[in-house]
Amino acid sequence: MPEPSAPARPQILLNSQRQVRAMNRAARAWLSLHADLLRLRDGRLRLLADPPALERRLEAAAAGETTVLFLRQPADRHAPSLRIEPVQLDGAAATRLLLWDPLEAWPDAGLLQQLFGLTPTEAKVAAALAMGHSSRELALDMAVQVNTVQAHVKHLLIKSGARRQAQLVSLILRSAAMRMSPAEEASGRRSPCSSLARTHGPVQA
Repeated sequence: MPEPSAPARPQILLNSQRQVRAMNRAARAWLSLHADLLRLRDGRLRLLADPPALERRLEAAAAGETTVLFLRQPADRHAPSLRIEPVQLDGAAATRLLLWDPLEAWPDAGLLQQLFGLTPTEAKVAAALAMGHSSRELALDMAVQVNTVQAHVKHLLIKSGARRQAQLVSLILRSAAMRMSPAEEASGRRSPCSSLARTHGPVQA
């Protein structure tokens, strides 16, 4: 029985005229969920927050440079971002856009509880830390003192075997307790960049 592969990251391929040639299922799902950020129209992508910013980065990709771009301004820790990089597709120059969304996966407190043998409160704290919340924010949310949250963190370090909070967060983010967003769940199996056009066919706006 073959091992299941990881879900595909949303990716879009543009030809040398900056027209969308292909995208995988994850990208289709992501665009349908985030039409307020990035929109496909007449075969071209349009960044609603700052259209010229995307055009400048596409120009850089055509010159062989890899760049990145936040899709929402002002950017915050939850803002999706885009990596734009030059690639070769069937021997021709092309551009690949890879979407990163910090909310594409999140820690499931119930699964964390099982994985590390945590109490419900410890699992809630662990999940919040992995999502970037501070001890002060957690204290306000839980209506407790900051030192109470810090005590929970100490218990988490002991139970997880992590030495530092950063190591704990890294451990959680790489664990099976992470759940995927609808865009990731809709993506199916990973499709290599070079076979996107063949696998999913031409894109219609």
